[in-house]
Amino acid sequence: MNDLIEALGQLFMIGFPGADLDTETQELIYRYGIGNFILFRRNVADPLQVARLCLNLKNACRDRGLPLPLISIDQEGGPVARLKPPFTQFSGAAGIAKAANPAAEARRFADITARELNLVGCNMNFAPVMDLDVPGTDRVMEGRVFGSDPELVGYLGGIVIEGLQKEGILATAKHFPGIGGVKLDPHQDLPVMDTPLSELEKSELVPFQKAVAARVAAIMTAHVIYAGVDPNLPATLSRILMTDILRSKMGFDGLIVSDDMEMGAIERHFSVEESAALSFMAGVDIILICHEKEKAIRAIEAVRAFVEKDAEGRLRLQQSLQRVMVAKKRYNTIDMAKGISKTAIKEYFRI
Repeated sequence: MNDLIEALGQLFMIGFPGADLDTETQELIYRYGIGNFILFRRNVADPLQVARLCLNLKNACRDRGLPLPLISIDQEGGPVARLKPPFTQFSGAAGIAKAANPAAEARRFADITARELNLVGCNMNFAPVMDLDVPGTDRVMEGRVFGSDPELVGYLGGIVIEGLQKEGILATAKHFPGIGGVKLDPHQDLPVMDTPLSELEKSELVPFQKAVAARVAAIMTAHVIYAGVDPNLPATLSRILMTDILRSKMGFDGLIVSDDMEMGAIERHFSVEESAALSFMAGVDIILICHEKEKAIRAIEAVRAFVEKDAEGRLRLQQSLQRVMVAKKRYNTIDMAKGISKTAIKEYFRI
């Protein structure tokens, strides 16, 4: 991939407004080579519609001469499940942990979710949540976590990772290095935690180290300042956390995906140009922008300007592009650009 803008487009994942592929999103694909997408409830009507939408996204990328895209969704179960009935509904991480046989329930969740995502053409799930339920906090992640025991969270999360990935769905461990203990929701503003690295290594980092051992395809960042590690920047923008710790110390070489850069924790303190460039240089491989087209364009242009003038930026581009291409080759085994099986979808979902 020689064209700079095409290469940069592979490092972005965007959301779009409705249940169909709109003209503005098509323009982003054709003008900026955007190669990855996230689906929300606003994009979902029924299984056949989701399958057509994913097919259209893949065809648009193919027609542009791009690799097949990563198409992600937050299908954790419980409080965060973008796919409603007839998709199978689960109680989420908290419910899995409370099951009579948590390990079996984690496997069941992963197997069924992977089967259904494959049917409709999604190839990436932003799950499992590997944050801890920290007593004495406001429990921002209530209902979405396996528990407060790092070993248990890592064990159950590892089962979900392995179950999703053996069926061709990229799993995503989130939110590194852990947001279970925050007292401020990052959707609203930027939380600060004072926990030193020595303590994080005994608690919040344990599940993520187990995710790395399970060869998780992706890890999503947290928009939180960990003042005991990097007092100046939230994890998403911190080279200390992304590169020095997650890459070098913990040995992770999969995809690092930012959480949504339009969340209050980032937007209240950084311009989209600043956050895109800082996260890119910190080591993030895919920058997630879930809502506004213009912000995606500004972010891409900011990273492009940095890459064009800086040798380190060009090296970072090659590193991230290689990781994205490896993931796409591994997990695009089901080429939905060849068509969808309406019969299989109708039979499975009984519609």
